Amino acid sequence: MCVETMQSDWQSLSHYHSLANNQNYICREFDSYGKLVNANPTPVKHENSFLFNIQDGNYIEVVAYQRDTDLPQVNVRVIPMHIDSSLNGGFSHNDKSDHIRTHSARIYKTDKYNAVVFWSMPGIPCIFGVPRANFNDPVLAREKRPAHGGYSTTTLAEEEEQKKLYHQGKMDELREKVEQQCAEGKITHETRQSFLKMILPNRHD
Repeated sequence: MCVETMQSDWQSLSHYHSLANNQNYICREFDSYGKLVNANPTPVKHENSFLFNIQDGNYIEVVAYQRDTDLPQVNVRVIPMHIDSSLNGGFSHNDKSDHIRTHSARIYKTDKYNAVVFWSMPGIPCIFGVPRANFNDPVLAREKRPAHGGYSTTTLAEEEEQKKLYHQGKMDELREKVEQQCAEGKITHETRQSFLKMILPNRHD
């Protein structure tokens, strides 16, 4: 299967993203024999963590891939982490786990490391975990999300700011292309003005 087809398939499955990491993620639940039992497990979004309530022996597989292939690949650290029953977490950059790879991780409730962190410093870490927590707790119950939703690592305010910066960057790229085409005589000055009004309505000359 070619990379483009794989990314297209992953895109249709992915509900998780991090603009800071320029990554999308898919999370699937497997049993102890490696059989897929849930292609879209329902998470609890707690702060910048996605927490899953799974059976002992089962595991969540997290696969990361580049969100926008037009942008440079970000150097993302993949770090094992432990989250306790009170949802307090801790990790060290020197921590190692046999279940952690560069672009994927398997997390088990029964392991020392029951979570994984994807982090491009100084951005917001993206955390996936399977803690031994009380998922019937009212706070966690309120934070449960439907499996068909779209999930970001950030709060709504942080997400909007990241989106603004992300799209501003894309608009600046478009402006540069328009300016270049005008300088090369491929479009007229009038066409340039029309494009800039659509792309950056408050910044055209």
